Amino acid sequence: MHKTYQEVEERHWWFVGRRLLIWQLLKKHYYSEKSAAILDVGCNSGFLVAQLQTAGYDAAGCDISAEAVSYGQNQGRRGLSVCALPQLHYPNGQFDAVLCLDTLEHIRDDKLAIREIGRVLKPGGIAIVTVPAFMFLWGLQDEISHHFRRYTKKELLVKIQAAGFSIERVGYFNFFLFPLIYLVRQAAKIMPLRRRSDFDINNKLVNYVLKNIFLSEIWLLKIISYPFGVSLLVVAKKI
Repeated sequence: MHKTYQEVEERHWWFVGRRLLIWQLLKKHYYSEKSAAILDVGCNSGFLVAQLQTAGYDAAGCDISAEAVSYGQNQGRRGLSVCALPQLHYPNGQFDAVLCLDTLEHIRDDKLAIREIGRVLKPGGIAIVTVPAFMFLWGLQDEISHHFRRYTKKELLVKIQAAGFSIERVGYFNFFLFPLIYLVRQAAKIMPLRRRSDFDINNKLVNYVLKNIFLSEIWLLKIISYPFGVSLLVVAKKI
C-alpha cells in the first residue's frame, strides 16, 4: 500500500486537493508566519513534509512504515522517522501544529491516539485532522488500507473534545464527487472490479478532470460549508 502511495501522492487528484486544503488552513488561518514547528503524523514518504520545509516551516514527519520513510530519505527528504500513533517518540509540547491526515482510521485505539497528539502539542497548538466519513461508504479502499472505521461528525468531535481540545472548525469535503464515489462503491459491491485499490480507477484524463473538480471545491471551502462529503475535517486547539 505504501508503494502505491509513493507512486501517486505527488500528482493524484486526491492528494493534490488535500494538500491545497492544508495549505489554505496553515497560511490563511493559523501559521502564516511560517516559523511554526509542524509534525505530519502518518507522513508516508514525506512529500508534504518536504514542501513545508521548503516553505520555511520547521517540519518533521513520522510513519509506521520503515519502507516509506526510507524511500523519502532516499529522495533527500529531511526530518523523517519511523514511529506511529498511539505512541510517538517526540517530547511533550514540541509542536505548534500536528497534521493527522487520514491516519486515525488506521488506529484501533483512536482515543489514545488523539490524546497522544495532544501530548506533543504546545498549549494552544493546533491539530488538523482529516478522516473518511460515513460507514455506508465502506469499500475496497478501506479494507486494503486496514481501516478500523469511517467517522460521523458527532463521533469524531466527541473523541477530540474528550482529549482536551476545543473545536476551531469542522466540516465535510469531497462533496462534489460524493455521488460518483457513492455509486462506484455501491456498484463494486454488486459487481466487484478487479483492482488493487481505488487508485487503479484512474488515468491522465480522469485525474485531470477530477483534480480540477476537487480543487474548485477546496477553493470554495473558504467561503461555504458543505452539508456532507466523502471526508471530514476537524481543526482543534489544545486547551
